Amino acid sequence: MNIKTNWILSPKNISNKLGEFPKYKFENGIHLYQDKCYAIPKFQALSSNNYKKKAEKMFRNIVQEQGYPDIIHAHITYPGGYIGTELSEVYDIPLVVTEHASYFSDQLLSGMYKRYSEKVLKKAHRYTAVSSQLAKIIKSTGREECTVIPNFININDFVVNENIINSDFLFVNIAAMRHIKGIDILLKAIEILVFKFNKKNFKVDFIGGGSELQKYINMAIDLGVIKWCDFHGNIVHSEIPSILEKSNALIISSRFETFGISGIEAMACGKPVLSTNCGGPSDYINENTGIILKGNSPEELAMEMLSFINQDKRWDPYTIREYVELNYSSSSVSKKILNLYNETVINNN
Repeated sequence: MNIKTNWILSPKNISNKLGEFPKYKFENGIHLYQDKCYAIPKFQALSSNNYKKKAEKMFRNIVQEQGYPDIIHAHITYPGGYIGTELSEVYDIPLVVTEHASYFSDQLLSGMYKRYSEKVLKKAHRYTAVSSQLAKIIKSTGREECTVIPNFININDFVVNENIINSDFLFVNIAAMRHIKGIDILLKAIEILVFKFNKKNFKVDFIGGGSELQKYINMAIDLGVIKWCDFHGNIVHSEIPSILEKSNALIISSRFETFGISGIEAMACGKPVLSTNCGGPSDYINENTGIILKGNSPEELAMEMLSFINQDKRWDPYTIREYVELNYSSSSVSKKILNLYNETVINNN
């Protein structure tokens, strides 16, 4: 069940702006029911009531066609977890909530969302988080139980190709052009590499778009490093494997990450990952798969980028890929999810 939010920002904004989309799809053995729900910023009581009514209507349709589910699994504490809590209480079905929102601390634990989030944190039968860092934050709310179950990828989409040779060392950064992703940190590190260390035999591919894309292009120009930067904007995900395959390493320059799926995707191609100390990547970057900085300063990032370019350490691509296969493939993570489901149903009965 998927409810898409149609934000009403003004009276003139009351429209079908999400456009038409199928309310039912059956793909890969999965029944998908979806609809849209109007929500008004700062009027959360009204918006939450709209979510609840829409969810109840959709759920009744699902029960009529598919029967009652054994488990409700919601993603993100609000609105998914809130909707799940309401349905769980009415129909006495156990609720599992998975949190992976980077804004969990800033938005869901304060202000207008707080009372809804607190109810979910209290009522959910099981909680999971995609990283140890996020699980720690959830437990700090007073909820004692939170299991770490990471994101996963279809590893068959990614291959190791040792035959690619770049004339310049090629870094890739895959992130939305937002402050939290630390694009400014990476650009300043590039400036240090070029003008302080006089290192010029490298390039950085920036994959990702957003409202601040032009801002960072202008920043690269102002810093005098645009020659070493290629901004590609948004691209379809199916092109990501070939981009990673042609690179030498991935950079995560974020100020905070709940997980950082691009890191796992790069590792599935046998590429090492260089990351700021931003949370999620600390779960999967070790001495065999990449480098985690102590902080997130441009100076420290530039020093490690220099080490990568100089190839001070040789990374074994097959060791890196094997680590992903064992811990982050769909088959590996699915087993953990199914075990959680079984435990939840047994305990609830």
